[in-house]
Amino acid sequence: MFPPHAKQVVSPAMAAPTSKKRKDGDKDLVEIERARLEIKRRKEARLEREAQVNYRILVAKAEEAELALKVARAKARQVLLNSGISIEEVEHVLL
Repeated sequence: MFPPHAKQVVSPAMAAPTSKKRKDGDKDLVEIERARLEIKRRKEARLEREAQVNYRILVAKAEEAELALKVARAKARQVLLNSGISIEEVEHVLL
């Protein structure tokens, strides 16, 4: 068809740039997915830290409530004893 000495001109449409575009697109998709997974990992780590902090806050509040209960019982016991109630009755009332 073409003489051996003639150079064949290939148009850009025929040159297969789609494979390069596809490779670049695939690389972009991989990078996007990698970034998405990193964001997800960071979010999960942040949520885990928040859960740990919230747990420590709840434990501290529970300990504070237990201490407040002990203080209230001690005050009530003292008030009852000062009012002349016997220790047996005070212990029975504060059970």
